[in-house]
Amino acid sequence: MSISFASYSTRQGESTGSASMSRSVFAWPLLAVISFLPPVMLFTGLALQSVVPVAELLRDPLAVAQQVSDCCESHYGFVSNMGAMIWFAGAAVCLFAAACLAVLGGRLRKVCFFAVAGLFTGLLGADDLFLLHDHVLPAVGVPQMAIYGLYGLFALGFLGLCLREIFAHSGWLFLTAGFLLAGSIAIDQAIESEASWRILLEDGLKFAGLWSWVVYFTARALAAVTGSDQLVRD
Repeated sequence: MSISFASYSTRQGESTGSASMSRSVFAWPLLAVISFLPPVMLFTGLALQSVVPVAELLRDPLAVAQQVSDCCESHYGFVSNMGAMIWFAGAAVCLFAAACLAVLGGRLRKVCFFAVAGLFTGLLGADDLFLLHDHVLPAVGVPQMAIYGLYGLFALGFLGLCLREIFAHSGWLFLTAGFLLAGSIAIDQAIESEASWRILLEDGLKFAGLWSWVVYFTARALAAVTGSDQLVRD
């Protein structure tokens, strides 16, 4: 017995009714807490601890190993590796949502939205894990600023293709994630310093941005697949 996505969504909406609409009032505060509390707690803890240098936890493990004289320790790149895993988790969620919507007969616009978001998020995760813009591509003659420009064009293309869908629900969180990631890039390019405060600020903005990005798309994917988009409305 086949069930179309449209009929599933209709029944889902009828079953939740006013309860779903009442819960939607609390959706944006909940998203805000989930998006910002974990990064704030993590980086506050990193700033307060004095057991290991903060750069060893935040920087890529290879970069740390090349700089220290007593290589190697298991904590090298702990936050960097965690960030890469979060990127890939977000990519998997988006691509799974796109596949589910395609199979269930969802709108092509939503399928494309999650498919493109999944590919872009996976690209960002690969860049983070394999140091594409830091080492790999510059080593073969591609300027770092050209790589940033390429990613910017990809992001603008995504915005142009999916602008309506992006801001259909919780667009404020998508914008916040984008501003945090852009702030991290700006600090990386503008401030030449190895001071702990600069490393914490750059990587804190980056981690908060990628975490917010993944929370946004996870919330959108959950709502789209279950047919309860009203739970993530502003």
